[in-house]
This record gives sequence, C-alpha cells and structure tokens, in this order.
Amino acid sequence: MKVITGERSAVKAARSVRRGPDEKGVAKPPRRLATRLLGRFPRQTMPVFREIIHEVVPFVGREGVKQIHIWGCLFAPALGELLWLCDQYGIKLSTDSVYPSLRPVLGRWGYASWADKTYKYRRPPTGPELGRHRKIHCWLVRRWLEHFREREPHHYRWRAIRRQASLFFDHEETPALSMLLRKEPYANGCYVPVRANSLAPVDSA
Repeated sequence: MKVITGERSAVKAARSVRRGPDEKGVAKPPRRLATRLLGRFPRQTMPVFREIIHEVVPFVGREGVKQIHIWGCLFAPALGELLWLCDQYGIKLSTDSVYPSLRPVLGRWGYASWADKTYKYRRPPTGPELGRHRKIHCWLVRRWLEHFREREPHHYRWRAIRRQASLFFDHEETPALSMLLRKEPYANGCYVPVRANSLAPVDSA
C-alpha cells in the first residue's frame, strides 16, 4: 500500500496518474493518503486547514484514494469536518495521537462533548492509580472516535468556506513593476524612469 505524505505530494501523485503508463506498467492512483495539517495551535490554523481539505479531499476522492490518515489530530472541529468530507467520497479516515495517554498526566480528561474540566482537581498523584486512569482514558478515546458521528453531531457536518475577495479578476494578471515604469529619454541623452500613465518622473526617495 502506497503512502503519500502531505497534501502537495498527494496532488502530485494523483496528477501523475493522468500521464498514463510508465516503464513499469500502467500507473495506479495511491490508495492511502497520510498527512499532518494541524500544528500545535489548531484553533489558529483551522481556516487554512479547512481550505486545504475542501480542495484536497474531493480531488483525491475522485482519483481513487480510499483512506486518509491524519497524524496527531484529536481536535473535534477538524476531525468532524474532515470525516464528513471523507464520507461523501467513500474514504476511510483514521488518526493517531499520544495525547490520550498524556492528558490525565496533564490534569485533563476527555474531548469535546465529554471533556471534564474538574479532573485537574481529582487527578491522582503519580503512581499505579494514575497509570490506571491513563489506560481508561485511552479506551474511552477509542470508543469516542468509533462513534464520533453520533456523539459529536455539532462538529460532524459541512461548513461553508468564506473566501476573501481578490483585488484582481481571475482573467487579469497582477501588474508587474516593469509594466508600471518605463524610461523616457531626456534631451541630454539620459534616461529617467516615469510612470506608465504619467510623464512625471518617479520620486526615487
């Protein structure tokens, strides 16, 4: 099973399928996409994350990818929207993270709808009891992920993307500096840059 890392690599691999057969035979689309899109501050990176998945998931879904694995992501808003998109294209979604085992150590318990902010006052000291809490928490996280659609209906849904309007139309190119400035000769043979829509010399200061 071929694993493609990152959304850019996935797009490149999917486009290579359209080129036809290579020296080893007919090119086949990758079956699995593995990527990491969210960093340590998921709330701040969610706008970029949403734009990426709304572009990448439909594309790789049409190209035949059957599974997407996202590393280290248990942020419910991100998982919910990504899972909804994957379901529309018959793609299986998986994730992994070390934090289900570490959260009790940090005095935190649960995610999203079953997060318990009072756990930090009840966290047992380091020892066998804390180890037992870590095992229980990992088991609960697995159950939560298995039934994510039913347990997190607020996050498992489609959300429209609000895009910022571009200053230029799609059929127009951004004007380059060489288009705005040109050189006009003086009587003594010297050249002075002037603006394209004006004969006034450009202030070099």
